[in-house]
Amino acid sequence: MIPIVSIKTGLRQEGLNYGVPVTFITLGGVDRLEIEDILKEVLSKSVKRSWVCIVGEEFDPLSFGIGTLVKGLSQLQRYVEVETDGLHRDPSWTHTVDRWVVDFQDKSSYNLGSLRASDTIRIKVDSLAPEVAFEVKEVLEITSKINCVKYLKVPKGTQKKWLGLISKFERVRVY
Repeated sequence: MIPIVSIKTGLRQEGLNYGVPVTFITLGGVDRLEIEDILKEVLSKSVKRSWVCIVGEEFDPLSFGIGTLVKGLSQLQRYVEVETDGLHRDPSWTHTVDRWVVDFQDKSSYNLGSLRASDTIRIKVDSLAPEVAFEVKEVLEITSKINCVKYLKVPKGTQKKWLGLISKFERVRVY
């Protein structure tokens, strides 16, 4: 059984699927559902070849039986995107997921080198302070050799202020 907060459909608000209808499976909480029940709920809320995004605060992708859930979603002809905080090691079923969104962490246990061109590294930015901009530049330099999309999740209304920095790197976006 997998702990579930909610299963709902909405528009993706960031990343490569920005603006695309997505069924979100939010992990955590106290309610637990069988994988079969989760798959039935997703079927009732989505159409074939649509995206399902598995999210959760600080969840370990190695726990909960998520690999089995991902395989079930794939058999239902759904594309699967999994978000992780980057603090946990990448699972053996990494490449059964269509797209990973991995938060950059200083002490990441996730093997960022395993990411593919379709995957993303999310770099969360909390302020516009000069030292933060310097840290972001360092992170972009560190991750520049990884063949995936990098994107900055910045405070609303500050996207244009990052243009000068991101224009120096390939495959970087701002949301």
